[in-house]
Amino acid sequence: MKKILIAAATLFAFPLAAHAADWTGPYVGATLGYGLGDTVIDDQDCNISCSSQTFSPASATYGVGAGYNYQMGSTVLGVEADWSGMNADKEATTNWPSHYKVELDSFWTLRARAGLALDRTLIYATAGFAGVKQSVEADSTSSGVVRHHLSVDETTTGMVYGGGLEFAVNGPWRAKMEYLHIALPGDNNIRDDGTSCPTQSYCNFGVKTSVDVVRFGANYAF
Repeated sequence: MKKILIAAATLFAFPLAAHAADWTGPYVGATLGYGLGDTVIDDQDCNISCSSQTFSPASATYGVGAGYNYQMGSTVLGVEADWSGMNADKEATTNWPSHYKVELDSFWTLRARAGLALDRTLIYATAGFAGVKQSVEADSTSSGVVRHHLSVDETTTGMVYGGGLEFAVNGPWRAKMEYLHIALPGDNNIRDDGTSCPTQSYCNFGVKTSVDVVRFGANYAF
């Protein structure tokens, strides 16, 4: 009887072991998701308005990435790099500034990952560096004439953190869902290039952006 139980347990355990995912190795993948930006514009010298203006451009995201995992028991450590495009923009006319436009065109990340492997499921946290290509413009008009103009068109780098779940679906294919928060440092003392600023120390503006991303993806492991 004891031998029968041992044999049955062995037969039962073998398929589980055979189907357990091995997370060690390189992989490539693609993602689709949704990104929501948060851009704050400050009139730092109170030339037009001392209050902050907040805009929230949003759009779908699409991207590609690659990474490498190393599994030690149930612990999985890795690194991942990716690039994503988006077409998030917000444009309107307000009391201040008279007209604004915010665009988020793309972002990249370079992150470390640390997770717990539970059979075919990987639960992980991730953190690292990120860059967002953004364009911010704001105009203030008086009597139909542009008095002050803010213009930022650059890729700003900052920090990113988040987490996700990854599932070994079939063979080398894996599916994942992930949340990321990208926090960029404020870009302060941006010179107003309007014609009415009397000195270089006057009419300065500040811009600060963050992006929240929820996305789903597929990876192919080698």
